[in-house]
Amino acid sequence: MSLVKCRDCGMLTVYCPGENEFIEINSLYRKEGSKNGIHAQNQGSPTVCFLSAHDIHAEMVELVQTASSANQSQRALQIIGKERECESFCKWRQGFSPKEHVEMLREDEKNLSDREWQMRMEDERKKFDREIIKTQSEIIDNAKAWYGKIIEKIERWKFIYSALGGIVGAAIVVALNKWFGINKDGTTQPK
Repeated sequence: MSLVKCRDCGMLTVYCPGENEFIEINSLYRKEGSKNGIHAQNQGSPTVCFLSAHDIHAEMVELVQTASSANQSQRALQIIGKERECESFCKWRQGFSPKEHVEMLREDEKNLSDREWQMRMEDERKKFDREIIKTQSEIIDNAKAWYGKIIEKIERWKFIYSALGGIVGAAIVVALNKWFGINKDGTTQPK
């Protein structure tokens, strides 16, 4: 998993407890750490991850306690600019609320899931095709072997029939010659 920064994520938001609402963090805050573009009533509201993947607010509180000399904008930039691993990262698109970013993330996951399913189905189809080809090849090989045995038997019987035919034919000629009294040299015997 690659490292990402919260300032580049659409899940980075300001939670407004009075309104029980999450609002988009503008580009000014993402670049400079300044909440000037956020309504005055919400400027003191905590910066949080909409999906609670990381406790951004707790990190900011901790930083305030340990580094009191830094101004608020610098502290905010330090936290939201920190590289971290995050499975919930969704590239920020200006003008979209965190909820809309979640919907985009889910749509991306669905599309990925659909593509993975399609790839699995394609792999299964290719595997099935290979099995069909293998089975067809086996059937063809078996048919050729069977046909070869039949041809071999036919050739054997042709030889036997030819030999028997020759013997029977010779016997008939001998019998006819005796019947008609024909000698081996072709002369006939008187009766």
